[in-house]
Amino acid sequence: KIQRVPATVPCARRWKAKQALPRGLMEYWRRLDALTVEDVVRTPYTSHRPHRAFNDASLYSGHIRWKNHVTRHLPERCLRQYDLVQGIPHPVPETPAGGIDRCFQSHIISSVCEIMERSVVVQHPSRCEDGYLEWYHSVSHPRVIPPAGTSDVLGPSQTRVFAEPPPPPPPPAGDQDSRL
Repeated sequence: KIQRVPATVPCARRWKAKQALPRGLMEYWRRLDALTVEDVVRTPYTSHRPHRAFNDASLYSGHIRWKNHVTRHLPERCLRQYDLVQGIPHPVPETPAGGIDRCFQSHIISSVCEIMERSVVVQHPSRCEDGYLEWYHSVSHPRVIPPAGTSDVLGPSQTRVFAEPPPPPPPPAGDQDSRL
């Protein structure tokens, strides 16, 4: 049964993983592998736009400080959610040593403009930059697919999670790939 959540509720709070599936982690793998291009909601915020308009400042990429907490904000890693073509993102930047406030003030306008200049509005649901899917599989699937030789019928109590570091991303193929 699908539970309808009001559009006024933030999108991140709408989906909750089930506490337990009958076949455990293997069932999640099967369900994820069975998804098609049409099954994936690539623009989760579209239905929320009547309640809150998109602000280009959301595309600021860099560090944000709130009180004594500094965190990275990297929208270029999820451009598809903004209805923009997804490309291979830059490596994650280090926290600036010279002070987050100065870095933020000098970088916010140029960061938003840079992302907007590089961005292309999506015309087809599965559109992404050349090489992106290969890069995505190289960094995500080693963490999701069980290693070769692992039985596909392990029960929940026997399921093992393998934490392997992802391989390095492939080198950029050209100007367009290296910009994102």
